[in-house]
Amino acid sequence: PLPKPEFRAAMQELSDLSAEHYQKTVFKSDGEIFVRFFHTFTPTSELGQMNIGSRPAKRRSYGGIDTLRAIPWIFAWTQTRLLLPVWLGNGLALQKYIDAGKLPLLQQMYKEWPFFRSMLDLIDVELGKSSPMITEHYESKTVQQDADLKKLGADLRAGLQQMIDNILKVKGASELLSQEPNLKAAIAMRKPYLDTAHAIQAEVLKRLRSTEGEVPVELRDAMIITIQGIAAGMQNTG
Repeated sequence: PLPKPEFRAAMQELSDLSAEHYQKTVFKSDGEIFVRFFHTFTPTSELGQMNIGSRPAKRRSYGGIDTLRAIPWIFAWTQTRLLLPVWLGNGLALQKYIDAGKLPLLQQMYKEWPFFRSMLDLIDVELGKSSPMITEHYESKTVQQDADLKKLGADLRAGLQQMIDNILKVKGASELLSQEPNLKAAIAMRKPYLDTAHAIQAEVLKRLRSTEGEVPVELRDAMIITIQGIAAGMQNTG
């Protein structure tokens, strides 16, 4: 059945709110703070040294975030467990609807509109792979010396938590992956190994960011190994 007109109107408004916030954060940040955060906080430059996919990480050899291809863009955020492309803008849009007293409408859309339900369920699955704790650890190793980057990191983590809280409210669930027990168990089983790989990678990132001149081969190799290990543990590249 076709969605109700009020569902379509709500979806359009949610989409517009989400897109506006995403574009403002990623492409219109003051002093290109977001660009600096991305290149400092994630192993994006190191990913360019790896053979991922059939094409270069960038469409051009110069330029900013807009020149990145989709796979390295998502891959970089997956490595740090922030998974920003999954939720940025969505949590804020849902929050505005909830603040306006429209939570019952969102819950009705989830119950009656298969498209909306499938979208939120897919986001739920990806959020289940995120980790605010791991993300904060990366921040402590990479951006603590820059007050602007540190604040942006805290804001992004708050945005991730906002999205988690709001999607649970709309779904009427108490925790993420409540409908995916096998995936939840698999993630829990891999957690000790992933946590170790993240701890090593964050430390390597810290040392790489403070290294001047030629990068020691040991650091480069350690970074590549952790990238591969985290990708295998997350079962996701981009």
